[in-house]
Amino acid sequence: MKRVVKFIGQGDKVKMLMQFRGREMAHKEIGLDKFKEIINQAVEQTGAVIEAPVKMMGNRAIGMLAPAKKS
Repeated sequence: MKRVVKFIGQGDKVKMLMQFRGREMAHKEIGLDKFKEIINQAVEQTGAVIEAPVKMMGNRAIGMLAPAKKS
């Protein structure tokens, strides 16, 4: 989480990835719920924008965060 805050603060995008292994794939809905909580927590702490929603690609869940636009 510290790295996410640092990168968003510098104006960089962040790709978050969660990889499921073995039996974790049988209960991936639990992992996806937790991953979404982590991303929402990062958005609350940094004020970032979710650029790409969480999606599954094989055994990986991927989400993208971008810094908020400055006016």
